[in-house]
Amino acid sequence: MRSTLAAVGLALAGRAGARLASVFGASVSRSTVLRLVEALPDLEVPAPRVVGVDEYATRKGRHYGTVLVDVESRRPVDMLPGREASRLDAFKPYLDDRWNQGCTNAWRVWEEIVPLGYQCSYQRVRAYFRE
Repeated sequence: MRSTLAAVGLALAGRAGARLASVFGASVSRSTVLRLVEALPDLEVPAPRVVGVDEYATRKGRHYGTVLVDVESRRPVDMLPGREASRLDAFKPYLDDRWNQGCTNAWRVWEEIVPLGYQCSYQRVRAYFRE
């Protein structure tokens, strides 16, 4: 019965899944259906060879995000908030090198990368060093 309810939950999600389960004679709440779906093991998905990037809007003209899609299987790989890459990304190799050299002082490294063209705050560098 559990596997049947989980399959219904995968197909219809919470409220609709609970309604269909009542047709089978199982009185369950929408939360129970969702818990059964969450308890399922994750599928083993091979790493994508080709990834596409696209934008989406959750509200028209308000909130944007980025979706990464496996081009070959046409399935989403990940959804990222926002639609801009971090300005820190270009400097991450330099930050990693300085960290590996033993420099853990974020202020000093921030002062080094500002003349190289970094235009964001010290707090982003500090947060990256804390990761």
